[in-house]
Amino acid sequence: MKTPFTTTTSDEFCFCSGFHDIYDLRPSILGKGAHGIVRECIKKATGQVFAVKIVNKDFSHKNEAAILSRVDNKNIIKFVGSYSDDNHLYIVTERCSGGELFNSIVKNATSSGCFSEKKAATVIKSVLHAVAYLHGIGGFIEISNPRTFSLKRSLKKMSS
Repeated sequence: MKTPFTTTTSDEFCFCSGFHDIYDLRPSILGKGAHGIVRECIKKATGQVFAVKIVNKDFSHKNEAAILSRVDNKNIIKFVGSYSDDNHLYIVTERCSGGELFNSIVKNATSSGCFSEKKAATVIKSVLHAVAYLHGIGGFIEISNPRTFSLKRSLKKMSS
């Protein structure tokens, strides 16, 4: 059986074929971006649920997959594997059940539109730790807005 990814040097990263042999793609869309979508997938052998970012090969995300494969930080999603076929790249990661940061901010805002200082501090601390970690390993993150981030758990669970 093929391994999900192989690295021959620190600068070279390989996408393997066979995503559909290993995973069942679920119809639920977890997110959409400018170059692709994130959907739920299930590993056939174990029944484990993951997220998969599916992007057109026209928009290379090889660098993203290569960086994620080197990451080991509690504030950053865990990389599972990367695959490709004739048209798409598939980046498989752990499934974050907390939803988008933006939606959680809106949902947890008070009636006056404010977000609690305690929750904001928790979120900002996690984001800054993740950015500092990525910077330390030579990674790059494009932070454009709160829709860029997914939460591993809900904000309600973070503050309890």
